[in-house]
Amino acid sequence: MDISQISALFAPVIGTQNVITRERLALRNTGYCAASYDGGVLLTPGSAQDVSKICWLAAEHGLAIVPQGGLTGLVQGTATAPGQVALSLEKMTRILELDPVQGIITAEAGVTLQQVIDAAEPLGLAPGVDLPSRGSCTLGGLASTNAGGIQAIRYGMARDNILGLEAVLADGTILDLNNTLLKNNAGYDLKQLFIGSEGTLGIITKLTLRLHSRPSSVQTALIGCAGTEDLFQVLASARKAFGGSLLSFEAMWPEFFIQIATHLGSSLVSPDCGIYGVIETGHWGDTEHEDALTTFLAGCFEDGLLQDGTVAQSETQRRTIWQLREDADVIESPNGPCLSYDVGLRLHDIPG
Repeated sequence: MDISQISALFAPVIGTQNVITRERLALRNTGYCAASYDGGVLLTPGSAQDVSKICWLAAEHGLAIVPQGGLTGLVQGTATAPGQVALSLEKMTRILELDPVQGIITAEAGVTLQQVIDAAEPLGLAPGVDLPSRGSCTLGGLASTNAGGIQAIRYGMARDNILGLEAVLADGTILDLNNTLLKNNAGYDLKQLFIGSEGTLGIITKLTLRLHSRPSSVQTALIGCAGTEDLFQVLASARKAFGGSLLSFEAMWPEFFIQIATHLGSSLVSPDCGIYGVIETGHWGDTEHEDALTTFLAGCFEDGLLQDGTVAQSETQRRTIWQLREDADVIESPNGPCLSYDVGLRLHDIPG
């Protein structure tokens, strides 16, 4: 089927305005995956029922559907080819339930992570998953890729924070696997099949996230070590010292760090370290803990584990530290396109 035929197939079901082709499609920013719209057709349904109708029609006519979220992925997972249909949940952006007592939020898959953060913050709550692309990544994309993020050491991956979901299967069946209970041992946990499946088993249209109490304060430090073994020892010591208060522990190779620090004009720590890290801890309650991370790092210096380090003295400095970790895109500015990888390794395999 060509673009005109595909458009004519779906327009009566979801409305002509929700079938985007040609000039309207060309005006869109594709984010990281330039091939996202190569199929030439983008559908923007407004409900799970619309998605169901789309899937049924596509199955009847042998059309492949490629679900799309915030288009911030780095593995070409949203690429389409002629004869394929891109499906965006960008119009499904309703927060359906926010229960501070139960500690959950239920929302449609097009809601961004930042919207969840903003909705939960006034209640003293926050989602456990946090990503640099929080302003554009959607809950559907977060679930379908099983995103990890910068607080995985504290709260786990996306699958550890998703209590339930709704998904539409290839034949249009709407599968209700939603759940709002933190403690639920009722039978098979089928939602886990969809988390991390990249849309291959069904299109996630709604999900329920567990919310956590926000720390009353956080401390953030940028450190430099001679090598990975020293950094690993700092991590082990931080786990013992802070336990569940250790929110983040991120590492950066010197080539990466120096390029970004130079680009941003940052000189928070020495450029001569063998490896760099970001440590963030949280505190819950009224008592101050502003010296806890400083005291910990002082001990690491005494043990010879650190070459340099600094604790953020303001929110501005904290943001600068995280910008050094998160703004990898700035490397592409002076150096051209980069190949990005996201792989999991055991700690002792990292030095190699």
